[in-house]
Amino acid sequence: MEGKHRPHYGANWASAYPDDRPYPSYLMLGMVSQRPIHAVVAKDAETQTVFVVTAYEPDENLWQADFKARKNV
Repeated sequence: MEGKHRPHYGANWASAYPDDRPYPSYLMLGMVSQRPIHAVVAKDAETQTVFVVTAYEPDENLWQADFKARKNV
């Protein structure tokens, strides 16, 4: 996604899943009250619509310290 489409609240793209259907999706990482939050969003390139698929607080036992990649457990 181009920079102009990035959210303005400080989230970063952690992973991209370009082959997801019906639209490519992205795992975003943001901080809320110093707590990590993951949001999965999908983008319809034709209409430029972004859909929030889910949002959750990642489990520190399952994710690397930066919360961008899963641990090998």
